Amino acid sequence: MQMLMRMMQLQQQQQQQQGQHSHDGVNFHGAHQEPLPGQHSHDGVNFHGSHDGGHAHGGAHGEEPKDEAGSFADRVMPYTKDEGRDFKTKGFSIGIAGPVGSGKTALLKKLCTRLSKDNSLVVIVNDLYTTIDAQSIIDEKIVSPDRVKGLTTGIWSRVAIDEDIEDNFVVAEAVSQKFSANFVVIEAAGDNLGANFDRNLSDFTIFVLDTASGEKMPLKGGKGVTQSDLLVINKTDLAPLCEVNLTEMEANARKMRAGDKGTAGPIVMAQIKNNVGVDAIVDAILKQYELSGAKKFFAERK
Repeated sequence: MQMLMRMMQLQQQQQQQQGQHSHDGVNFHGAHQEPLPGQHSHDGVNFHGSHDGGHAHGGAHGEEPKDEAGSFADRVMPYTKDEGRDFKTKGFSIGIAGPVGSGKTALLKKLCTRLSKDNSLVVIVNDLYTTIDAQSIIDEKIVSPDRVKGLTTGIWSRVAIDEDIEDNFVVAEAVSQKFSANFVVIEAAGDNLGANFDRNLSDFTIFVLDTASGEKMPLKGGKGVTQSDLLVINKTDLAPLCEVNLTEMEANARKMRAGDKGTAGPIVMAQIKNNVGVDAIVDAILKQYELSGAKKFFAERK
């Protein structure tokens, strides 16, 4: 009888906790279900409220979940300066996605070092159940602790950056406004090839593949491979050790990112930890930063 009563109490507690958001320093814990107006809070940055209409899916930059990988030419295009993206509420956002172990966090750290020199930068690190990667950025003193937020997604890692971006968007707006951030760098939790950022969350999306995954991996498709703004094939130095044909892998990636409208998606072959390819990645980001109107906006705001 006591065991039955205890089970009922636990069930009631779980039901009461559904839909609640909490924030304890580095960590932001979100319940990934359809949010109700006014339920979002973010302690430490004094943000409360729902985002009705603020970043709705639909229109020129809206996205609907799709089963097919699509093509680079058919992706939701980045904002241009003529479209008037409002950078007052959320800084220029860079999304980094890719499978577990591909080098996302290594790239995040390089970007933080490069972009924070002359800019205000904040970081959001998604992970399944821990905030290990977010804490490593703090421990290595790459960015000040108050500018780093860890967000645990549970099993909904892909959903949190694409189909239901509410939790990430709330945090991105909040830290952007608190620090007047030029750049918001968002790392997705490690996921499959279908993981790609919603355009309302990421102004420039990078998808990272690991050379050790094999030369045929790009052929498997997925929106991350076909529709990211930049595909990075990392750890090229491991190709001989893993018996991977790097030339074939690059050719397969270019085949998957070849646009049927004459537009091909860019690819960078990299060794991120050895700084190979990092300059090209930063250049691509800064190019879109200017094309979006963000560079002009933040220059005038100074």
